[in-house]
Amino acid sequence: MEPLDPAQENHADGSEAPVHGAAEYGSAGRILGAVRFAAESFLTSQTMSERIDEVLAELGAAADVSRVYVFENELAADGDLVTCQRFEWAAPGIPPQIDNPVMQRMSYERSGLEMWARELSQGRIYESRVGQYTQSERDFALPQKTQSYLLVPLMVEGSWWGFIGFDECTSPRRWEKPVRDALQAAGSILSAAIQGWNARREKERLLERQRTFTEAAWRRAAEWEAVLASIVDGVWVVDTDMQVTFANEGARRIFGARRIEDLLRPWSEYVIFAEIFDAAEKPVGVEEMPPLRALQGQATTDIGTQIVLRSTGERKYLGLSAAPIRDSTGEIVGAVAVATDRTQQVEFGRLKDQFIRVAAHELKTPVAIMKGYAQLALRVGDQTSPSQRERLRAIDRGSDRIDRIIQDLLSVSQVYAEGFALHFKPADLRELTVAAIGSLSKEAPDREILLDAPAAAPVLVDVDRIGYVLRSLLDNAVRYSPAGGPIAVTIDVKTDEGSAGTGGPGTVTVSIADQGIGISPTKQRHLFEPFFRAHTDTPYDYGGMGVGLFTSREIVRQHGGTIWFESSEGEGSTFHFRLPLGDVDERAQGLDRG
Repeated sequence: MEPLDPAQENHADGSEAPVHGAAEYGSAGRILGAVRFAAESFLTSQTMSERIDEVLAELGAAADVSRVYVFENELAADGDLVTCQRFEWAAPGIPPQIDNPVMQRMSYERSGLEMWARELSQGRIYESRVGQYTQSERDFALPQKTQSYLLVPLMVEGSWWGFIGFDECTSPRRWEKPVRDALQAAGSILSAAIQGWNARREKERLLERQRTFTEAAWRRAAEWEAVLASIVDGVWVVDTDMQVTFANEGARRIFGARRIEDLLRPWSEYVIFAEIFDAAEKPVGVEEMPPLRALQGQATTDIGTQIVLRSTGERKYLGLSAAPIRDSTGEIVGAVAVATDRTQQVEFGRLKDQFIRVAAHELKTPVAIMKGYAQLALRVGDQTSPSQRERLRAIDRGSDRIDRIIQDLLSVSQVYAEGFALHFKPADLRELTVAAIGSLSKEAPDREILLDAPAAAPVLVDVDRIGYVLRSLLDNAVRYSPAGGPIAVTIDVKTDEGSAGTGGPGTVTVSIADQGIGISPTKQRHLFEPFFRAHTDTPYDYGGMGVGLFTSREIVRQHGGTIWFESSEGEGSTFHFRLPLGDVDERAQGLDRG
């Protein structure tokens, strides 16, 4: 049935409604008293369940009904609107329905009670009684012996939350307007209380979440602080004004400060601890240092830096890195800097280089003496037997090998120290290549080396160093072609248009190709690293220091050129290096480093 219009003064059967008497107003007054009790109770309650049973009992007694109950709406998984009974009060002798499974997740639509949803969702009271029940209402109400009922919507934050209902099981009660109004007031009080409880619960949830996040943040900060304090590297954090806001124990050790707190100052004031230089020992200003560059959005990695402590005069070698710190919007709010103390590595490297130089020089003299006597004996030894002469030649070849090892060690030492001292002079790269081929032919007379060099290749080079590159590449080509096969050497001169054959601006490329064992793809990227040998522990391990390509690359680089290769395992390799051509006089002025 449709809800009764509160302004309707007639019964559904057409008879006139009685004038409201003292009994109705007395009942409404008692209900309003129960409403006041509900309001006071809910004000002191933290949750709905804390005092709802008392409130429902007061309302039930004041309204003189059989049952009072509260239903809450839910959306089922399939989107159907269902309602569940949460609380109930029943008068003495009236069977409660709180445990009735029908009252849990009851679908308005499937129960045929769409009229409840239609009216209650609009904030209107719904009532009905025996004689006016629809079939669905009879199926729902009569098993509970409900003769009359009234439902008051509960609206929370403008949405339909559920309803509070009142059942009369002793007679088909007609709900008079004063009583309806009073019960609607009770619904309004309960709606306001639910809204307050929801707000309080949401606030507590947010506070708990905030507490959890705060505790996690503090714990994470403590963990990071412990990590940063324990690492050896120096770590600083600066704000946008270059004020150091954090420094760890590693930073204190690097700058020789007495306390970490002494480092919490503007970065520009660090000059009181040390003089600061770049890797070339040039003084560095604050504006050039990695932390300031990081504040400008430029991350830096392992910038070579030197400091000289003012307190002790000790020189330290650092690798300084820095990166910007950004907030959630991407704005730079600071920078972090990390300094790795490389002083021991640098000093060890110097000692190593010094040892290599000293050992190499010490070896040169006895090797030269041994080679000299062997060559002298070969020239004047007419009385020596063939076997003795072969032994002397072996000594001579061994001396040459030791001399090459010594030269390799010295070259590597020079690369790591200050680079090669190059002495540039005009030369023809074709002639240098022919000389290198001739030298190798003496050691491997049975190997065929084919030269394709149609034009002269005038260059300005350090003749000895480029000769080293040519001999190293040719030696590798022969060494790693155990099955024989010709070695193809090509010289390709490319000059600018109009200067062909003049030695003008352009390039010359030397290519040395073999048909040997080739190089594994997994090892090719390491080929120019010092002391790397691609065929170590293989049947093709023919010895050597593994520094020829490393040294050759540095020599070519210092000549303003490039070196590269192609290789297929089992098919052979081709190594190329390219040098610039140009005006000899002009390049001599710019490149002479002798």
